[in-house]
Amino acid sequence: MGKVRAIQVAEVEWLFYSNDHPPPHFHVRKAGEWEIRVYVLTSNRVDGLDYEWVWPRGSTHINGRLIRALLREIEAHRAELLAEWEVKVDY
Repeated sequence: MGKVRAIQVAEVEWLFYSNDHPPPHFHVRKAGEWEIRVYVLTSNRVDGLDYEWVWPRGSTHINGRLIRALLREIEAHRAELLAEWEVKVDY
């Protein structure tokens, strides 16, 4: 597991799992509360943050302010995220 270095947002961890699978994505975790899988290439301003719940299953709510912050960071650092994915994920 490697921490995402290209970007950080307060209150959550951004992680790449070294044995993960395509398409390029990372995990965002709020310790003890939830974890989502966020897709790098398909998250954009038009369609929003492309994510799915990892834990707890069936959850449906993340603070809108946090979603907007995640999306801003992805759009601003997409190239760096993809470069980190290539280095840190061995699929």
